[in-house]
Amino acid sequence: MSFQRIKTWKTSRDRDYATKKARVEHLYAIADGEVMPEEGEPEVVFCLDEFGPPNLQSRPGRQWAERGGRHEEPGREPRPRRRATYTRPHGVRHLFAAYDLGKDKLYGHIKPRKHRTRFLEFCRYLRGLYAPEIRIAFVLDNCQFTALRYFTLDGTDRATHKEQGSMIRRYIIWRNQHATDERLREVVAKANVA
Repeated sequence: MSFQRIKTWKTSRDRDYATKKARVEHLYAIADGEVMPEEGEPEVVFCLDEFGPPNLQSRPGRQWAERGGRHEEPGREPRPRRRATYTRPHGVRHLFAAYDLGKDKLYGHIKPRKHRTRFLEFCRYLRGLYAPEIRIAFVLDNCQFTALRYFTLDGTDRATHKEQGSMIRRYIIWRNQHATDERLREVVAKANVA
């Protein structure tokens, strides 16, 4: 490939990237209410992504459970030791999640397999949240998984996918009811800086 062709290819690639970036920033501005959507533009913007696979393994980190041990409270037993997980006999699960930028709400579905049919099912679910005449847009990236990982997975050792799925669903409900929670905003702000 000649130098001129490489230069042209890089220039067109950079131009495409700049165009996509400008479009996403415009969608964010619509969701934030900074720009009014024009005719044919979406009124609702979702950031859509797949998290995972959240498999069953012990995870280091912080957790919501209070600290235990004989030194903290004399009659209390210490927390059980985390188990080793060298094999995955129960498989993994996949979390499809979407963040509605305008409503500041998180939606999620846990599926045993990840393929286009499951993804399209989730997209149809999101489409059903709004009237058919309202136009929506999907930005396929940038969901708020840092806070989900921090509040539901860090420092846990779930034995079943049912337990883990229940914890994730409880977090999504809690997060949507407490979107202005100080700890939640702090975790999200740290993730946005990085």
